[in-house]
Amino acid sequence: MRKIIFALAFTFGTMVSIAQSHGERYMFTGELLTVPTASADCGTMANAAVYEFKVTMISDGSYAATNIAIIVKCPELLGANFFKVGATYKMEMFDTMGDVAYGIINQNVLDSYNLAYNYWAGDIKRLQ
Repeated sequence: MRKIIFALAFTFGTMVSIAQSHGERYMFTGELLTVPTASADCGTMANAAVYEFKVTMISDGSYAATNIAIIVKCPELLGANFFKVGATYKMEMFDTMGDVAYGIINQNVLDSYNLAYNYWAGDIKRLQ
């Protein structure tokens, strides 16, 4: 009986910690305005890049600006031609990065937005 209770407690605790590692989830749709000029692949280090979008729809009711900076982890894994200025993207976003620390190659773009918290991209789909 103790083994079963321990197994259930361990499973529940793991699920809660995994769920909390992503933070609050938001949905976003918008047009890509800029792509980073610098790039760094996620070979030996975890790298991310900031992309700027024009907001079409965002489920975070507290965000009122027309443009937004979104951090994309390992963007090269999405393909060389995935990000195109003027294309529309739909994605999930989180207000925390998760368990791994990422180096942001264009931090200055993110800093210019002076956000209460940073938005980290989850699943991304290009619509057009």
